[in-house]
Amino acid sequence: MIIGVISFSFASGSLASILQNYDSQNAKFQEKIIVLNRIYKDYFLPLDLYQRLKQSLKYNLNKDIDDLNAFVEDLPHKLKVEVSLFLHEKTYNSIEFLSDRSKSFIAWVCPLLKPFLNPGDQYIFFEGDEINCMYFLKGGSCGFVLPKHKNIKYIDVQIGGYFGLIDIVGSVF
Repeated sequence: MIIGVISFSFASGSLASILQNYDSQNAKFQEKIIVLNRIYKDYFLPLDLYQRLKQSLKYNLNKDIDDLNAFVEDLPHKLKVEVSLFLHEKTYNSIEFLSDRSKSFIAWVCPLLKPFLNPGDQYIFFEGDEINCMYFLKGGSCGFVLPKHKNIKYIDVQIGGYFGLIDIVGSVF
């Protein structure tokens, strides 16, 4: 009976924790939507920009990877590396930059990666922009274009490829 009571208490507590976490995430999302709606109305935000922002908020809501990364961060180092490698296997296997890197490096870098959903036919950055991050292409298509020449693509970034920081380093040398 004692084991049954303990099991039931544990299961009830776990379920309550999951529901509370869901409610807090949903409340944060609703707050962001309210702010977005206020910006849309008060500043006459273009409808297409509003829809892209809302889509981005929904995309980030569905990603619970931050919770997983916070959990993994509290683990002992060897266990942290092992669990992180398991959780991020699809990511590091699809990015050529991470091939041939140590397991500890991959386990450290992968939780730092944040998803960025960019709608089709949109620029990520322009020539002369300050580039302060690196992008890894996980899906879709991407390339370097020449806006002055009707957006002719002169470099095609393949899935698993990267750009951004390499442009910073390349421009220094």
